Amino acid sequence: MHWLPLEQFPPVENLLTELDRGDDVTVRCFTTRNDRGLPDLDTGGIKTLRWTFPSKGMNRWSRLLLLVGFQLWVSLRLVVFRPSTVLYYEPHSAGAVFLYVMLFGRVRLFVHNHEYREQSHFKDPGNRVFGLFHRLEKRFLYRRAEMISHTNQDRVRMFLEDLPSIDPEKMQAIPNFPAHDWLSDLEPRQGDGPIRMIYVGAASFQDTFIREFVEWFGSQPPDSVTLTLMVNNTHPETREWLLGLREQNISVDVNGIPYSELPRVLREHDIGVILYRGTTRNYIYNAPNKLFEYLICGLDVWFPQVMVGIRSYADKPERPRVRAVDFAAPKDLDLALSHFTEQAEWRPWTATCKDSLRPLLDAMRGPRLNRSGQCVDEKSESES
Repeated sequence: MHWLPLEQFPPVENLLTELDRGDDVTVRCFTTRNDRGLPDLDTGGIKTLRWTFPSKGMNRWSRLLLLVGFQLWVSLRLVVFRPSTVLYYEPHSAGAVFLYVMLFGRVRLFVHNHEYREQSHFKDPGNRVFGLFHRLEKRFLYRRAEMISHTNQDRVRMFLEDLPSIDPEKMQAIPNFPAHDWLSDLEPRQGDGPIRMIYVGAASFQDTFIREFVEWFGSQPPDSVTLTLMVNNTHPETREWLLGLREQNISVDVNGIPYSELPRVLREHDIGVILYRGTTRNYIYNAPNKLFEYLICGLDVWFPQVMVGIRSYADKPERPRVRAVDFAAPKDLDLALSHFTEQAEWRPWTATCKDSLRPLLDAMRGPRLNRSGQCVDEKSESES
């Protein structure tokens, strides 16, 4: 179950691809139709059912009805499908799962979180319904779950600090590594020519360093560097500013490309940039999927110093390199650019979602285990 449209979440696509590789399971995916004009994700042999996602132009009551309707619709579909194992993403889908588990209590339950959310987040006016779902999680679903996962160990730690009653043995860190198909034997390009930089992701003046970075880039000799900006989610003000850029060595794409074509585009560049300002703990302790996508395609990576979640991957002597920079300090960017041409051993990134998803997939496909790691006999369990 995934309340938000799958097309916005490449790690979910990777999970479905791995599930579809096996012939030992029958999978149903419940989600919503994307409202950004993106082509529907091809989920292969997995049947995907979609509910209407509330667009920005809808009033509050219409959005609320669609959200509640999704929970009821999914719960009814689950009753018909009768899955023995359920995986849901984020509190947004917890209402439907709660209803199904109440009816069929022996279902095996797994929970994954794309983001870390502070407890105060659920008290905000726009998140009160999700706050209700989160209370169901805390009081019921987390206790029933066999595994609860976040994308890195920092987020696991903060989650347990917020909710100390949860059994730490249930927790798992599942990084957003790219698909196995992204692996390549190509080494970084050699020879002369401009250094080619790329940024892929959302952009806004409030939440990213997009303005500071582009203004610094504009001060570089045009024949020494090029920049590709692929921004498919942006505020209107930022979008207008980007489309107004006139530098010959800057290419702007605000429409995006299919995720399957992204490796080809990334491999045409040398440095991938991450621009989040780290305005919340969620983003400070974030190692986004774009980090690993840049690395597996052989790009060096620049990231803001404030993003603590990336530091463990930084400052290694071999390439591709990961480097923390101060995007508000042009001299620091100049220094980082000058270091790019330094010679270093080439050690390609090889970790993929096959590695990161293995604990989750093995647990979902395997038998129910008790806290000691022993198989639970269903007959004994039902009699206890």
